[in-house]
Amino acid sequence: MLERQPDNPWLLGELAMAHAGLGDEKATMAALDLLLAMQPESKSAVTGRLVLEGRARVLTRIGHKDEAIARLSYLMNVPCGGLLAPITQASLHLDLEFDPLRGDPRFPALLR
Repeated sequence: MLERQPDNPWLLGELAMAHAGLGDEKATMAALDLLLAMQPESKSAVTGRLVLEGRARVLTRIGHKDEAIARLSYLMNVPCGGLLAPITQASLHLDLEFDPLRGDPRFPALLR
């Protein structure tokens, strides 16, 4: 599908998640970088923020805690929607996808 629709950000995001699930960090980061280049925040505030949220989720999955927490901190301080709902303290508290960040001492600060 991605060959037929190379500009589809949803498909590229799914590809990044698949590479992350397979543990291929290099391919994951390449897909994330391409996705960010395709959908820069300045192009569309909503789409750009959705891309940043997706990036935070994928980075969490591959263990890049510093950048994931930085993205989440940013997203919590700007008005925006989310992939399913806006990123808030409550959503971070409940979202199991961010469980790998819970042991990081910076994560509780996001929940306050």
